[in-house]
Amino acid sequence: MDSLDWAEKLNDVIERISSVTKKAYVAYFAEYLVESALVPNLCLSDIDVPAAQHNVDANVITQHEADRIIEALNASQHSKASLGKIIFLLAFYTGLRRNEIAGLQFKDVYHYNDRNHTLHVRPNRYRLLKSKESSRNIPIDVLIPKDLLEVFMEYLFTAKTKFMAEDTSIFPHFEQSDIEEAFSFLTNVLKGVTGDESIRFHHCRHSFCNWMVVQLYYNELTNKEDIAFLNHHYFSEQRSHELNQRLGITRYSRKKFWAIATLLGHASPATTAASYFHLSDFLRRNLFANHVASEASLRRVWGQRISTDPFGRVTPKANFSQRLLRTMPTQSAVALHTEVFDIQTLEKPKSRKPEDDLSLELCWRVIRRSAEGHSSNSISKALELSLNTVQLIIETEAHLTERLLSNSKYQARSSLNYENLNQPNISVLGVLIRRYTESEVKLKKAVQLPMLYSCIESFIGAKDSLIRTDNKDMALTLLRFLKLMEVGFFEIKVKWYMANISVTDAKELTPYLAHVDYWIKAIVKNVELPKDSIQLVVPKQLERFKQQFEDRATTVCSDDGRFIRYNSPGTISIHFKQTKFHSDQRKSPETLPSMPRRTKAFVSFLRLVKTYWTVKEEKSE
Repeated sequence: MDSLDWAEKLNDVIERISSVTKKAYVAYFAEYLVESALVPNLCLSDIDVPAAQHNVDANVITQHEADRIIEALNASQHSKASLGKIIFLLAFYTGLRRNEIAGLQFKDVYHYNDRNHTLHVRPNRYRLLKSKESSRNIPIDVLIPKDLLEVFMEYLFTAKTKFMAEDTSIFPHFEQSDIEEAFSFLTNVLKGVTGDESIRFHHCRHSFCNWMVVQLYYNELTNKEDIAFLNHHYFSEQRSHELNQRLGITRYSRKKFWAIATLLGHASPATTAASYFHLSDFLRRNLFANHVASEASLRRVWGQRISTDPFGRVTPKANFSQRLLRTMPTQSAVALHTEVFDIQTLEKPKSRKPEDDLSLELCWRVIRRSAEGHSSNSISKALELSLNTVQLIIETEAHLTERLLSNSKYQARSSLNYENLNQPNISVLGVLIRRYTESEVKLKKAVQLPMLYSCIESFIGAKDSLIRTDNKDMALTLLRFLKLMEVGFFEIKVKWYMANISVTDAKELTPYLAHVDYWIKAIVKNVELPKDSIQLVVPKQLERFKQQFEDRATTVCSDDGRFIRYNSPGTISIHFKQTKFHSDQRKSPETLPSMPRRTKAFVSFLRLVKTYWTVKEEKSE
């Protein structure tokens, strides 16, 4: 188990213990785990044990403080501020535990008629739950304010990229260490905004419990305008009615605490009331003990010249004021914490990746996120790249797209043709990126990469963007490049096109046969491809001379290249064909294997590589 799992398990144990003294033993055990280096990353502030033996850990974050926490996160330049904001929305407004948030999947958010949004909490491959009661459905459409709910839904929309499975974590672009850093950063923000150093992330869950009780009983409360923490737009009769209606609770139902316990994933309201509910004195006085003494009773003590306010408090005449002050305790006004918190005090130094760390994988992630609708600022924060680098990658790819298929009537699609890539294409593209990354040092030493820069202008749109060129240096360099990448489930095929000319004597073919010998020698000896990877294409009008070519390599008679202008030593087309496919897994052994064929992923890969090289060159200047 990681540190998050340990913290949740220890908190679960604490919830089952009623004795404050015995709860302290759990804290001692947690300290032992840290000091013995068994769980070095365990944060003791996440353990829900009172600091003093007989004190109640009753920290509650108000709605006003929640607003300021969100404002602070919006203003922060910290790389995990956006992630921390999503985590806070889920913790404060839905009461989710730490590991429940970290383990959420896209399929856990259910939408009905685009109006009722429900969050399903259930065990999955990312995390388990402590008990069967922890599996629950949370109506987030009546719990999270509408403007913040839109923020959460927008995050889900942009986080789920094309063809991403529904059982993927809602934090697919973050490592576990990133999520832990976001939790730690958010806890520091909570402390800064509230001014309470003892506040912990788990208190978001406590706060949710208390404000749910207030919301469910809101219509029964009296004198709400005189209670500071209730003067917030989150509390209203309309929201209270919607919440009760969504939970199926009538106004005078005795199941309200059961509903709150269910939302928290508790087995019974006993745990909720004992460990989480801290406003009992307030509600008891407001709902059940709101007795106001009659003026006759008060006058027996204070005399006849007094009056009372709506709360039953004595308001004496001027000559009785000194007597009243001597006998009544001094009351101090309770004010909410309003000290301005500077979020910049929590900002760590910019940990932007050095320019030398820019990789092909990072370029792909930038372009992919841009194609998914992410802004340059959000990409910069999420990938910890400078905004200039992100914009340079996007602009470079757009410029190269304009040059692509420049000699064709077809028009290339932007963002590496991402819109038309299917799930197998994206998987193959990922494999090609990894193979390039693993071979990059070797490729730089063995291949003159500048030779490949013109390959992007050699794509043929009518042939699914295969490469056809008479530039022998570029062609041989590209073949060597693909050979060194050693992608196991791809094969390389080369076609040489004979000129479509009239020939009456075999001697006239001598210079063309010399060109064939050149290509065969260069490809077999220099590139180290097998001879059977070469195919010669001869026009049908020269079919009687086929044997002359057949003696050198496999030859077919076809008019496929009859309109190609012949320049010495001839034009070749390069076919990088995929030999294994996802569909092969569903085929029986007796079924014929799939025919090798070209894939859009290869074209997108070459475009990505060209973008990457161009960006690296511009940043090095």
